[in-house]
This record gives sequence, structure tokens and C-alpha cells, in this order.
Amino acid sequence: MRTFQPHSRHAGFTVLEIVLSMVLITLIFGAMMGSYPLQQRAMQTLSDRRAAIRLAEQTLTQLQTRQPVTFNENIRLEPLESHSATLQWCRVHVTLGRSSATLTGLVPQVNPSTAEAR
Repeated sequence: MRTFQPHSRHAGFTVLEIVLSMVLITLIFGAMMGSYPLQQRAMQTLSDRRAAIRLAEQTLTQLQTRQPVTFNENIRLEPLESHSATLQWCRVHVTLGRSSATLTGLVPQVNPSTAEAR
């Protein structure tokens, strides 16, 4: 029958395994905490991008339905070459934060000098 031996020859390996496990857990936790600001910045960038796309779509739709459009420093309208007397291709640029969106669509004829003033 075996008896309990307080100083077994495997006791050193157990302590070493515990210490290495704690170091590994600390490294994983540190890596997770270090990536948190990156995740927040990526989420903000995606949110800005979605908002810019939504605003560009809304602006283009307002132009297409002849509704009044409010232009500001974030929204820029670029009329493109037109081969029609009634319709014109326009490019809408929207910038929000670090993100931007550009949409091109066919709209009723737009006068560039009055479009920027609206």
C-alpha cells in the first residue's frame, strides 16, 4: 500500500504547470483588452459608413423626386455630362467622420450653380 509523500518528485511539474497556465491566461486577457479600442474604432467607422450611405441615398432620392434638398459641408453634388434635355446623371458625395459614400444616379436636370446654394 502506498502512503502519502509530501515531497513527491512530480510536485515541481505541477507548480510549473500552474504558473505557466496563469501566465498564458494573463497574456490572453491582455491581448483581448488591447484589441478592445480597435474594435470600438472599427464599429464607429462602420456606423459612420452606414450613415453616409443612408444620407447619400436619401439625397439622391430627394433629387429624383424633386423634393427640396439641404446641402451642407458633408454633402456635395457633382453633375455629370448629360445627353438628355430633361434627365442628368449626378454623383452625390457624402462625408461623415472618417467615412464617405458616393452614389451616382439619374435625376431631373440640375443646375450646378443653384444646386450648391440650396
